[in-house]
Amino acid sequence: MNSTFFECPISKALNCLGLFTEEEKDENIVILNTLANHAVDWDQLIPKNHYLSSESCLANEKSYPKNIKALYAIIYKDKKPVFCSKFQDVRITSENIRKHKRGEFVRIATNLVLNIYELNLLVCGNVFKDGLTGFYYDHSVFNIEEANAALLKAIEKITRKECFSGVMLKDVPNGFGFANDNRNFSFDNDISMNMDILPEWNSLEDYQKDLSKKYAARAKKILLSASEVIVRDFPLSDILNYTSELHNLYKQIIKHQSFVFGTLEENYFEEMKKAFPHSYSVKGMFLDNKLVGFYSTFENTNELEVHYVGIDYTFNSSHNLYFLIHFLTLKEAIEKRKSYLNMGRTSLEAKAILGCLPKYNNTFIHFLNPLAEKAFHYFKQNLSESDNWKTRNPLKVGGKLEEAVV
Repeated sequence: MNSTFFECPISKALNCLGLFTEEEKDENIVILNTLANHAVDWDQLIPKNHYLSSESCLANEKSYPKNIKALYAIIYKDKKPVFCSKFQDVRITSENIRKHKRGEFVRIATNLVLNIYELNLLVCGNVFKDGLTGFYYDHSVFNIEEANAALLKAIEKITRKECFSGVMLKDVPNGFGFANDNRNFSFDNDISMNMDILPEWNSLEDYQKDLSKKYAARAKKILLSASEVIVRDFPLSDILNYTSELHNLYKQIIKHQSFVFGTLEENYFEEMKKAFPHSYSVKGMFLDNKLVGFYSTFENTNELEVHYVGIDYTFNSSHNLYFLIHFLTLKEAIEKRKSYLNMGRTSLEAKAILGCLPKYNNTFIHFLNPLAEKAFHYFKQNLSESDNWKTRNPLKVGGKLEEAVV
């Protein structure tokens, strides 16, 4: 990485902490491409059952698509891990672009460029899951400024070994990011949609009563059209039995997305269930004993997070499967007495119609070559959604949509 990315104050801050000497200032940073032989060290710092636990990371490693590789950094002080960070090495080609909003010529030109020059992005975090900061540190050793410096130092060491087109910090807390210069950008409209679950709701029917007349009629119509759909919780044995069907239904969803970081491997849902047997669930949706859709969720203390879904579009128009999933996950969040429903980053208008509010995430990217920067500006235009979701107010009370508080 060139010197304009990391300035001297970062190294000075780390030297002042005693983490690095001038002569040997990188020896306390270990860069790994698997946690298989370093899980004990990693878990000395990461709390038990944390989403960055070695068990979780190893499950991810087993199910990454072919265009994504795992990378990790561990920073030691006095032979004790004090900073751990998880990265993904993401190769972006024309295969990652599913559809284009700017015409056939732009599609052909973009595919040609990406077939000739593959973009290689280093991501701190998880491109397949929202809201997960990609690092953890010992707060007795670092304050926020020092932890940010340590993160950037780890990135610097990784990028010395391999050439990257850019570096992304995904879903980071306030106070973390890159130094201000003309090659660093923030995702101003990086939005995930979240819904407050009102404490007076004890059932989906209570929610429906709080909808305005127009949206109550819409909800009734969707639920009536899907009344024949049978929903079944999948234990691990069912996930294994329906592996191919689940993967095919998931692929039907991503065909309708403008851009994907990668296509999940078939074993993804299996590995998630093995790693998180109690908090992760997959629900199958059946019509006449045929699997026509599914949705998966993570259950956290106060939140139900919608993860990957899949539907058979042959039945979507007749049975409103995609919108049914919204109501089913809301019903589950209500019945489990959660405070929030996290619906993710896509289809903003559909989720606003349910009653979701926007949560703005801190995501930053730094470019290491001009072509990657130009591609980024195209992607932003191609992937941006309309602002129609901002006018959706389905509940009788609430008024103007504002940022969600979670």
